[in-house]
Amino acid sequence: MQNAKVLIIEDDDGIALDLEWIVRDMRLSLMGIARTRNEAVALAKEELPDLILSDVDLSDGSTGVDAVRDIIGEIDARVIFVTASANLLEDNLNVASHRIIPKPYREITLRNAINDALSMK
Repeated sequence: MQNAKVLIIEDDDGIALDLEWIVRDMRLSLMGIARTRNEAVALAKEELPDLILSDVDLSDGSTGVDAVRDIIGEIDARVIFVTASANLLEDNLNVASHRIIPKPYREITLRNAINDALSMK
């Protein structure tokens, strides 16, 4: 798990920094922070993440859901959606290996979800 590569898809700088801190504190490899669907897909194709932490609504009008669909079509990665739009995901997402953590999140909940996701890999 320690060498696991993590991609963060988040357009809010404060949340992105918090997620980055958690990932680094867990001694995981942060491969980048993407703020748009296109950035996320490009980073994922280049770095091949083991885990994706993704928001749903991105500021450029794209969505983390679309980015994740594009990515997992080509890469076997676990996905944790960290979002205030959790209610929109349950019925509209067809991603087999995903989990949803609603914002505001508790750090321990997110850490446990990351550990669980990476232990299934």
